Amino acid sequence: MAVLELRYTDFIYLTEPELLYILEQRNSDYVRRYMEQDQAISVQSHLQFCARLKERPKLKYFYVTLNGQPFGVCDFKALDADWNRAEGGYYTFGDQPFSMEKVNGFAIWWMMEHYGLASMCTKIKNTNRKALLPLYLKPHPSLRIVGKDEQYTYTENNFVLETVRAENRHLMQQHQIRTFFNNELFVDGTPNGTQNPNQR
Repeated sequence: MAVLELRYTDFIYLTEPELLYILEQRNSDYVRRYMEQDQAISVQSHLQFCARLKERPKLKYFYVTLNGQPFGVCDFKALDADWNRAEGGYYTFGDQPFSMEKVNGFAIWWMMEHYGLASMCTKIKNTNRKALLPLYLKPHPSLRIVGKDEQYTYTENNFVLETVRAENRHLMQQHQIRTFFNNELFVDGTPNGTQNPNQR
């Protein structure tokens, strides 16, 4: 089985051409139809937002590539002072050969190890059947639907670190996945396989 290489790069480290590529994908009909802000974003607005991320530590945006090819974006917004709870989201650049839910799961794991993330809420457009179907067909034990209105379905996910570690380690072995965050190998939950002192 071929090794899959997933790379997650914080937007603050991206070049302008990379940011412009992400904007092109974000403004595509494929992505916009499922976004809360479903209007096209201007180049100026996008670049200004990305530049300000360096001064906004409570926002994390990751550009994801799979085997060197553009894949999508994962994002997190802290809802309290210490990253215990966050709002999360993600999107792919068109149809992809690997599950975005699994890709986002590795990002959640990284956020738990490095920032202490413990729970996450999301809101999903009711027209986004691809994202909603797993909630009903194969719901994760820690995930629950907490509300619904005319436009959105709202979910809450409370994480247990050891469970998340075990699930993602199994996925890594099953699919022969290597993950990198900001060019640093992420092994067994921490860079280079060493234990995060905050989790001892």
